[in-house]
Amino acid sequence: MKLTNSSTKAVNLFLTFLLLNILLATLVTTDYFYEPQSSPYYAFTFFSLMLIISATIYKSDKNTFLNPINILFGIWCMYILIRFADNAASAQITIQMITLYLLLNVSTSLLKTKVININILLYGIAVIAALESVFCILQFFGFVESKNNFYTVTGTWNNPNVTAIFLSLTLPVNFFLLRSRFRNLIILNIVSLAAVLLMLKCRTAFIGFFVCSLIYYSLEFRLLDWTRNKKNKNSLKALIVLAILVLTPTCISLYNAKKESADGRKFIWNLSLEMALEKPLTGYGYGNFEKEYNLFQADYIRKGAASDEEIRNAGPVIMPHNEIIHNLAEGGIIGLFLACSFFTSLFLRFKNEKTNIENSIPVQTVRSSNKKIMGVAYAGAGSFIAMSMVNSTLQIIPLIFMLIIYSSIISSMHQPVQVISQNITLKRNRIASLFSMFSVICLCVYLLYTITSTAYSDRLNQKAATLRNAKRSKEALLVMPGLEKKIGTQSLYWENYGRIYMDLGEYSKAIYYFEKAKKASSLPELYSCSGVCYEKMNQYPQAIKEYEMLTALDPSRFVYRMALLQVYLKNRNTEEALNLATQIIKMKPKIPSEKVNSYKNICHNLLKIASIQKQKSPF
Repeated sequence: MKLTNSSTKAVNLFLTFLLLNILLATLVTTDYFYEPQSSPYYAFTFFSLMLIISATIYKSDKNTFLNPINILFGIWCMYILIRFADNAASAQITIQMITLYLLLNVSTSLLKTKVININILLYGIAVIAALESVFCILQFFGFVESKNNFYTVTGTWNNPNVTAIFLSLTLPVNFFLLRSRFRNLIILNIVSLAAVLLMLKCRTAFIGFFVCSLIYYSLEFRLLDWTRNKKNKNSLKALIVLAILVLTPTCISLYNAKKESADGRKFIWNLSLEMALEKPLTGYGYGNFEKEYNLFQADYIRKGAASDEEIRNAGPVIMPHNEIIHNLAEGGIIGLFLACSFFTSLFLRFKNEKTNIENSIPVQTVRSSNKKIMGVAYAGAGSFIAMSMVNSTLQIIPLIFMLIIYSSIISSMHQPVQVISQNITLKRNRIASLFSMFSVICLCVYLLYTITSTAYSDRLNQKAATLRNAKRSKEALLVMPGLEKKIGTQSLYWENYGRIYMDLGEYSKAIYYFEKAKKASSLPELYSCSGVCYEKMNQYPQAIKEYEMLTALDPSRFVYRMALLQVYLKNRNTEEALNLATQIIKMKPKIPSEKVNSYKNICHNLLKIASIQKQKSPF
């Protein structure tokens, strides 16, 4: 599409701001949908597809650039698409990966051809990070309500870890902008960002902060060249010793700060690896980790293989907090290999590429700065990978989007792949160009239709939940039947359906829908609801099965064990009830409370009564 010079500048500016708008949208969670985390997903997909369509039309007469980064990400994406066709990947993850792949290609092309204004992009990221920091500070001082009742500071997400990791990922941009004319403002931004990380109390973000700083300033001051100089041999040894002396107590402090959480993660990692070895080649399917892991953990506990400490740290798990293990469990060795190949490609120096960053392909830089952007991208990507070893990142929308931005920057600076001395910079003829453009636009339009219709159904599901909570379950029931086509694969839909029937007193129907929800999820609430329904119907043996599974899924929850105790007594399983009462008395709560003390008192009284009755019994 040929435009005048002023029109070209306007379109370039529009595409740059649209890219920033995507980032902004990923950081906003609302209660508009059934789950707050759905808002960033829908917004990200919608605006990304709009950017892809706009850029595809705008750049229809330009070249398409291919290199190993884009190719390897595309192969990984194709593998997930194949797994989706085999019912081994969720629609949400598949759509997300396709969108990310298209976005990576488009962003690479726009950066390489200087359509995206890198100045505005970097300043935009810094401004968004500053706004997020201000929001957190306002939460800390009580001016703004937290998004989660369990935390004082969460940021715009309901999970403080997501906010902290995102802010950590923006550090390279802020470091780079220190050479701009807004140096004082950037220093203030970095200081406030560091303070907010302390407020959010996320150890992963601290790791990201350290790795990011190390990579960025190692490249900035050419630390690798310094270490190779034999004259600096003694200084290097002293530096290593100093680093060990500083890092060792720091790591110990970080571990002890949340010891139970760290021990819990070690337990999850060990058990996840054990589980992954049962399906090593292709894994359990993308999006199935939560269901499969919780069932595996419950079986491990019911077999009596878990120690008291493991039981105390065990609980329902959504993600393993380690992307290596996550990809191995869901995608098998094949999926893990493809993911690692993509990450490795970000740091490879390809043939014909000069090793000096100063000699890389020129890009626009921030005014009054002669540094290249490559160090920013390497620091951001390296920090992302480091944090992926101790937390979940790939399926968290704002985090994976930041990785795509950094990957696009790196990709745009690499020479295209060459095969037999011929560049794969595809100089397409008119027909091929139109076909390619038409294919991408058709795919994006289809994905837009899919995501908007899914979002609409999700919204109606939330509306039904709101009606149910307002004791208007009959009205809520009228909303549900038409939603199955779009969100019928989501456990939350069936759970909501079951809860509506549960509130209406139709327990057999409620159980039917809870069972459908269990096909996609194994979270404790489903078994708790099924147990309550069976109990209401006086079907105590079935209720016992549900509650026994419930206590295996979340063994540290006293309320679940008490529910099982009550049903044991109703079903006259006296011996099992007394054994369970003894276990409850011996259990140590994670957080002592009056409620737990009352449970223990009930168990003490039960054992006392049983002891008196046993003494009075003539047998």
